[in-house]
Parts: sequence; structure tokens; C-alpha cells
Amino acid sequence: MKKSLALIFTVGMFMLIGCGGSGGSGGGKVSGETYSTELMKILVPKGWKSYPYYKPGETDPLPHTVGIHKGAKTTFDQMSTPGIVIKYNKDLRSATIPNKTWYEEAEDIKPFKLGNYEWAGFTAVSFSNPVALLWTTNAVEVFDVTIFLKMYGKEIALEDSDVQAILASISIP
Repeated sequence: MKKSLALIFTVGMFMLIGCGGSGGSGGGKVSGETYSTELMKILVPKGWKSYPYYKPGETDPLPHTVGIHKGAKTTFDQMSTPGIVIKYNKDLRSATIPNKTWYEEAEDIKPFKLGNYEWAGFTAVSFSNPVALLWTTNAVEVFDVTIFLKMYGKEIALEDSDVQAILASISIP
């Protein structure tokens, strides 16, 4: 009986993921607002908050980096909510492609196409927190993305519809 229930659960989860569902994000169309700079445009889904990045001591935001966090409401929530940091690089030479040796438990992600780009990357553990590190491989410009998958008991997954929508929306204006 337990094996049958486990099999039914596994098949159900496979069908949910395969049909575009996700743990907590739900399937279907993801709506939200667009975050734009002169270098990139990105969807910020409802329930997520965008945070521009700044150089220390400067008041103008960096046009090439943005953080987007699920469930965040204040600036301090960036440290306690799962999120995505997206960085635009004008070419591969200016990109910092992460090295698996910098992390614990690094495992390759099968390359995939989403939106305008082909993506490569790996999952790993960084400072006891699971992360996914991705970068584009099919364009002159390179986007590198760090996804903080779990923070203080709150989780997102690469397969979540809102995470997929964010990645698919990344573009150059």
C-alpha cells in the first residue's frame, strides 16, 4: 500500500511539474510589472519586489544588476527571502561565470532554452544555502543569474512558473 501511494504521489508530482505547475507558484500566466534600465528589462511578478544595486557611496543605481525577491516588502527582506540576482554583461570577457569549485555540492543543470536565451549552469550550496547559478550561452551579451533557492524556510525552485517567467522575460530594451 505504501509503495502504491508513493508511486501515485511521484506520478502526480511529475505530471504537475510537466504541465507547468510548481510548488507554491501555481501554473498559468504570470503577471506583474516590468523592471527596466537602459541595459535590461525583466518581469517582476506579483508578490515579488525588485531591488536595484548600488556602488558603495553612490546614489545612482547600477544599470546592469537587479535583485528580485519573492515575498519581500522592505529592503531588509532581501536577506531573508528567496530571490534572483540578474547581472548584464556586455560580453563574455566582462562576465564572471561561476566556477563549481567555489561551491559545495555543485551539480550541473542540463542546458535549456527559455525566452531569448540558451542557459547553462549548476546548483550548489553557498554558505549553507542552496543556490542555482545560470548564464546565457547563445548571445554576445551575457546574463548571469544567481537564484537563492531557500532562505529562512522560504523556498523557490527553478521549475516554478514565476521563476521561469522571470528568466523568460530577460531582454535588452
